[in-house]
Amino acid sequence: MKKRLVVGLSGASGAILCVSLLEAMRREKDWEVHLVTSEAGERVLHEETGMSGTDLAGLAFRTHDIGNIGAAIASGTFETEGMAVVPCSMKKPGGGFPPRSFIKPTAPAKREGGRMWGRRAS
Repeated sequence: MKKRLVVGLSGASGAILCVSLLEAMRREKDWEVHLVTSEAGERVLHEETGMSGTDLAGLAFRTHDIGNIGAAIASGTFETEGMAVVPCSMKKPGGGFPPRSFIKPTAPAKREGGRMWGRRAS
């Protein structure tokens, strides 16, 4: 079974970091990346890179709708190595994610002993 990583694109500046992470993970054959993006994240992505959310989704194994609190990634039975929120604001982890949409997918990862990473743009 492949290892799973959930990647959240936030609305913080530095969307290229998310693109770079997805491109690197795509080369890792024993991993599958599940992507969730905020509306603000997709807007920043387009403004900073010219890419659309659809372009970014093409780099992931699967995408999940941020408004779907019943998504597989929000379940405690969804096995994952952790979640990376990229980029990540200094003041608000996952800047641009509404709290319900951001916290729901991260709760199982933390509860099940997974890891959570945030990477802010310098």
